[in-house]
Amino acid sequence: MKQWLAFSAGIFGLVFGPSAAGFGQETEPGEIRFLYGGEVVANFAPDDPGYFNHTDYGDDSLRLLRLNLALELRPFETLSLLAEVRSDNLAAPRAYALYARFRPWRERDFAIQAGRVAPVFGAFLRRRYEFDNPLIGYPVPYQYPTVLRSDSAPASLDQLLALRGNGRWVRYPLGDTTVGAGLAQVSPIRWDTGVSVNIGAGPVAFAFAVTQGTLSDPRVGDDNGGKQLAARLGWRGASGFEVGVSASRGDYVSDEVKALLEGNRSSNQTAFGADAELAHGSWILRGEAIWCAWDAPTLSTGALGTLGFMAEGRYKAAPGLYFAARVSGSRFESISTPEGPVTWDSPMTRFEGGVGYTFHRHLLGKLALQYNTRDARVTSRWTPAVQLLFWF
Repeated sequence: MKQWLAFSAGIFGLVFGPSAAGFGQETEPGEIRFLYGGEVVANFAPDDPGYFNHTDYGDDSLRLLRLNLALELRPFETLSLLAEVRSDNLAAPRAYALYARFRPWRERDFAIQAGRVAPVFGAFLRRRYEFDNPLIGYPVPYQYPTVLRSDSAPASLDQLLALRGNGRWVRYPLGDTTVGAGLAQVSPIRWDTGVSVNIGAGPVAFAFAVTQGTLSDPRVGDDNGGKQLAARLGWRGASGFEVGVSASRGDYVSDEVKALLEGNRSSNQTAFGADAELAHGSWILRGEAIWCAWDAPTLSTGALGTLGFMAEGRYKAAPGLYFAARVSGSRFESISTPEGPVTWDSPMTRFEGGVGYTFHRHLLGKLALQYNTRDARVTSRWTPAVQLLFWF
């Protein structure tokens, strides 16, 4: 609690303090520049007995208080030091981002970043703040925990299938035997640690990264000696149309689990993605698909694959008022069992619609209704949600 109070005091000191320098403030050439920004997000929703919106951090994304503070110190024209600190539900603040950015040429779109860096894979993760999300919930591939873990593994196929649809509470006998959340296809609430290179800002842009963890398990410290390679190639047209393709591959299984295996077994997460966006007039339409496969070194099934997808639209009806809708889901590959083929996890689909209204230039309100459905555990759930968002 004391840590949260100190963090809150820091935010309000930056917002209202007389010596704070805000984003966009002009400085003289060669002058040290300090920038800041942030959000205070409050989400309200009924209790969810199906844990449809729980993340791998154990929080319900529809029942969340988030304090978010972003800082940038630019001691030189070519060098920036950036940090982003978050506190969820009054917990101790944690570093969401912490990296250095080097731009050797002022006239070229080229940057090298090192530290806890922004992901280069896909499109949704580039929406860094809640303000960029027209709805309240996350798309399923970027939030919903599967029944796989990086630090714990099943000893048999029956143990895996017994947990279908229960990724919120996963425990296996190999590795860490405590209860924990499973891996989402892509984790949206942590950034990975490593080095990334960004080339170009349009019409063609390319980004490449080498990191400690994987898409589903970003890490600060490496727990297996492996590294992930990830890249995205994007193209932006003059008519408001943008497309991109992404790929990644990295070792996701911890050494604690590998020590229990015989032989050198593959333990990679491999992913391919495609995304598109069209902005025209009052409309913004977006779509994304992610195919992902995790090697299962303790099982004889081979890689466990899943296809995640999302499609959303936003319509600006009037100044400060918009409507939005999204459909997203995950489809899991079938595996053979004595009873016949069955998907290794429960297929999940989410529909969400809502409205947003800007009450003040720094205060946005959202009202949304979400419907989730799957074939295991709690099979369906309607959930209304409200969000108040203050940014600076």
